[in-house]
Amino acid sequence: MSVVLHLTLVAGGPSAPDQRARSLSEGILRIGREPDNDWVLEDEARLISRHHCTITAQAGLFTLIDTSNNGVFVNDGERPLGRGNSVILSAGDRLHLGELTLEAAMTSRLDETDAFAALLPPSAAPDRFGMVPADTSAQRIPPLVQAPASPKAAAPPSLMAPIRRSSSSLFDGLDGSGTGESAPAGRLGDWQPD
Repeated sequence: MSVVLHLTLVAGGPSAPDQRARSLSEGILRIGREPDNDWVLEDEARLISRHHCTITAQAGLFTLIDTSNNGVFVNDGERPLGRGNSVILSAGDRLHLGELTLEAAMTSRLDETDAFAALLPPSAAPDRFGMVPADTSAQRIPPLVQAPASPKAAAPPSLMAPIRRSSSSLFDGLDGSGTGESAPAGRLGDWQPD
């Protein structure tokens, strides 16, 4: 899935609908007065710089870089971001460029090259605009059925019998000087507990 940034001019600026919004999913979007920008914003008051700001998109993150002389104000901030400074954009952010205000919105769209796209339920399939519905709660996956608990396997009685020692020290009988009994000579498997 890829994330798409939608910028909409919500205050000031041109009235032509094709000049009021831009979208970006990957790459760079340059905004300013000069015709070499991706989004040219006319500004008679000349508060918008020739190259006012740049937005880069990479892996679903959108970074705004202030390239202006007059500054970009983010979310009604008292101070401009400042030339050369950057900020990561979030949905709902408002960007003030001179007398213009842009609002950021973000949507997800299904990437056709995504290997996991086939795992999505049918209700999450993209519509004709490539948008995935936000609410897929109508199709809930049923809860997993728990298998009945298996009875605990009983250990063989010989393994559960306590080991009894008759000597008082762990090392009694190893050197022959102890008073306790030592294990009889032979194989370990031949020894039986008391």
